[in-house]
Amino acid sequence: MLIKFTKPVTINGKETKEITLKDPDTLRGRDLLDAENEARQLGDRSPTIQFSNTYAAVIAAKLAGAPIDDVLDIPGPDFMKLTVTVQNVLLGKAL
Repeated sequence: MLIKFTKPVTINGKETKEITLKDPDTLRGRDLLDAENEARQLGDRSPTIQFSNTYAAVIAAKLAGAPIDDVLDIPGPDFMKLTVTVQNVLLGKAL
């Protein structure tokens, strides 16, 4: 899945205006629990982790093969586009 950004960002040391996410079907339950643990370590206290932007950012980083810090440094509007897309994909598949 290709997500295009409005401004260049640095991912894995390279400037780009897009990020490619692997198929979310490659994730397993263990990956999702690891993502939750990582989001909690980053300070997330959301009672429902599936709606957390931090959790979605961690999953996006895993699917993109990018460091979480690179994802967290994406400018706000593009960050929201990325995290909402991840949430929609995961929740849409769960419904």
